[in-house]
Amino acid sequence: MSYLSVFKVCSKNCTSISYFFLISAYCLFLLRRISQKIAVVAVVFIAFSPSVLQGQSFPQRPYVLVRGSDQIALLAKAQNYQSLYNQIPTSIYSSLGSVSSWKTARRVSTILAVSFRGWLENNSYLKQAAKNAILAAVTPSNSSYIQPTASAGYRVGSYPCALGAAFDMIYDVFSPSERQTVISKLQEWVITLMGNDPSVASDLQVKVFFNNRSITTNIAAQKLNGVLCTSIAIGNDATPSFVAQITGMPGLNPPPPTFIEFIRILAEEVFFNFYRDYFNPDGSAEESVGYINYGPLASIYGIRAYLNSGLGTVDPIAGSNLLKTPRWLSLMFNYSTAKFFKPDDANDSHTGPGFDPVLYYLIDRAQDGEALWGLDRIIQRVGEQNYCAEQETHGFGCALMRFLFYPESLSSIQPAIASGFFRDNLNPPSLNHRNQNFSGVGEGGEAIMHNSATASEKQMDLFVYVHDEFHMHGGANSRVYY
Repeated sequence: MSYLSVFKVCSKNCTSISYFFLISAYCLFLLRRISQKIAVVAVVFIAFSPSVLQGQSFPQRPYVLVRGSDQIALLAKAQNYQSLYNQIPTSIYSSLGSVSSWKTARRVSTILAVSFRGWLENNSYLKQAAKNAILAAVTPSNSSYIQPTASAGYRVGSYPCALGAAFDMIYDVFSPSERQTVISKLQEWVITLMGNDPSVASDLQVKVFFNNRSITTNIAAQKLNGVLCTSIAIGNDATPSFVAQITGMPGLNPPPPTFIEFIRILAEEVFFNFYRDYFNPDGSAEESVGYINYGPLASIYGIRAYLNSGLGTVDPIAGSNLLKTPRWLSLMFNYSTAKFFKPDDANDSHTGPGFDPVLYYLIDRAQDGEALWGLDRIIQRVGEQNYCAEQETHGFGCALMRFLFYPESLSSIQPAIASGFFRDNLNPPSLNHRNQNFSGVGEGGEAIMHNSATASEKQMDLFVYVHDEFHMHGGANSRVYY
């Protein structure tokens, strides 16, 4: 006889004391049944939880580009910066082009922008539009499919990162099977970018840089940022087979023991050292303004995602020369010609005036009012529509990133003289010469000197550039511009 049956019988014949004991017994019975169900649920949860992460997991989505806790502040920022916010696209380009085309970058950036606005405004129409575009980009039979590749490396690393960030923001609108479809393709991107693309020259494969725990080329930085950012976007949805590929990948020495450790090595060792090897003490970079957009600045997106994830304890950007780069870039701008001086033999397309608005993130962290003045001055000179394009932000987009990163509480400071002296510190002894195994890297010797007119005037008077053997791209050993 069940407890409930006894209760019904006793309701006619039992005393109040009996009621007390009987009800107590029934409560114990219910608690036991509930505990059994909880135990079953716990077993099921453990069985289907992301055990491949071995004890450490990612936070609740979103966290790649934005966090759920950012929403209220960003809504207020949208009110305070309405004209800037209104520049963020609300529609997605239908044209795609080949994977190496800038049309692809344009399309991907609009997918990310529409996902963001859908998330921030809780707009179901925008969310659905972004969802459809993401699914199209990862479905081989669709005309908008983006094939994972490591070729055209100066932009492709941004594609899965941007798609992953878009997916992360509107994760809830995908069905379980749709999530699996997206995750499967993001995982394929990671494996491909890690040097498993036979179409890519061996000197650009990233395993060497991973093992060396530093980077010397902008293309490798672009690819490894794609690996880092996309891995973080995959997060708790990583499959056991994918994790087995990462932890057992030939050519990684030593192989990472876990997926989380793989991510940590990229952020806290590879990019940590890269920011200290590639960027000089005064913030100047080892290549032209155009080249640093390809990977060095793009890598900030992956590092921000890492910091948002809360997986590690080391902030690779803190204390690095990278924090001084916005001021260097602003001083490289010739107000008269509306172009950047180019400190190497880079193509003229690398002379700007474009720059990645992620620089505003660095300005905000460094609280550098003079750098803020410098970047705003560039936009003032070239116009809102010309300071940034796909060549600068690849799959991330201009308007969205400027809105996200523009510092709200920092005032610009006009310097008395817009000039600077930048020296080289490539391959410093303090980092044990991590790049010494690369024949193109010496002890340094680059010097970039600026001696401009007062900040209120428009013409830079003198620009001198002396180059060593690093990153020559086949050019001369020194240049002087007057």
